[in-house]
Amino acid sequence: MREAADFRRYALAMGRILKAKYEKHFHSPQAVIDAAVQRATGSSVARREQITTGETNEVYAVDLANGQKVIVRISRSERSRFRAERWAIEQCARVGIPVPCVIAVETIEHAGRPLNLSIETLLQGTPLDELAKDNLSPETVAALLHRTGAVLARIHSIRTNGFGELDENGSGSYNSIGDMLSQEELSKEHFLNVARAVHIDSGIIERALNALYEYSVRYPAISPHLIHNDFAPCHVLICGDQVSGIVDFEIAQGGDPAREFARWQFFFGDRFALRHLIEGYGNSASDSKEFQDKLHIWTLYIGLINMDWYSNKRNKQKVDLCRVRLTEEVAYFR
Repeated sequence: MREAADFRRYALAMGRILKAKYEKHFHSPQAVIDAAVQRATGSSVARREQITTGETNEVYAVDLANGQKVIVRISRSERSRFRAERWAIEQCARVGIPVPCVIAVETIEHAGRPLNLSIETLLQGTPLDELAKDNLSPETVAALLHRTGAVLARIHSIRTNGFGELDENGSGSYNSIGDMLSQEELSKEHFLNVARAVHIDSGIIERALNALYEYSVRYPAISPHLIHNDFAPCHVLICGDQVSGIVDFEIAQGGDPAREFARWQFFFGDRFALRHLIEGYGNSASDSKEFQDKLHIWTLYIGLINMDWYSNKRNKQKVDLCRVRLTEEVAYFR
């Protein structure tokens, strides 16, 4: 009972924080949004509703006067990722993955700052995490994860030109995985400072970084493939018993597909078993020592990167998750 009460208090507190965040930071003038939609679609706005579940973007579901429905996403980042996202979505559409159609991407000046907008078609379906709240049977969840894994395999069939963050032509920032995991890119001083700020044992961080540095010099040579990089149950839409859409490719990268599985296990494996995703994917090498090594390496990487991100966001719950995962994973490399 105490745990349930603590959770309710936490949920209420987070609700107040999110509401305050959206009221303060995610409140673009309606005229700006309506004008952008009119330019992109040729139709006026009949109705708009703000979606307040995202962490980084201002998002609206918009009904147009012509009957069409679109999604408007707004980023205030100095460097927009929407053009790179459009490239990733277009490649996915070419191999038959259900993705939205990007109608327009533009950057406008507003209040002395850039306002980046992406306008795309609305896909039908319910996010997998919401659907799972309806007491679905384990068999139903497993079947949906199998289908999700099959779609993920098609995403990973797409090649990129390089690793890491992509540009609008699908070119990455690094020539190899080793470059991504190098001491030059993963500064020990920086991550130790972050660990001290959030009270994580510096010894755990040093062991995690040393494992990444060591593995970087012997990481198997692979070709870069498109990874969603935020592949999550909330970004998988389900209609009936089929995957009807994959959304939000904003931070897609060129990389190793094993990283996608590590991230899923890191954040969602407790509720959505990774083995079902892998079974649908058809990865015959998933039991190999090489694949398991990759999973653990990428889990360390994800733990460090997210420790940094969530410490900046002052999200104690997620920082604590990173602490737990990093502590578990460094034991693998003893």
